[in-house]
Amino acid sequence: MGVEVIVPAVVAIPLLGDEIRPGWRMPAALAIAAVVGAAAILAGSPGTEQPS
Repeated sequence: MGVEVIVPAVVAIPLLGDEIRPGWRMPAALAIAAVVGAAAILAGSPGTEQPS
């Protein structure tokens, strides 16, 4: 969960020199938290269960 969001951010920011715009750190953190939270909810939803 969240690998598609967290790993690229961890790679891009320090290794590629990407920067978060001044004043946008909190919105970026909230967006990442929202994506990871939504992925966790979807992963636990009944739609992902295998039929018996």
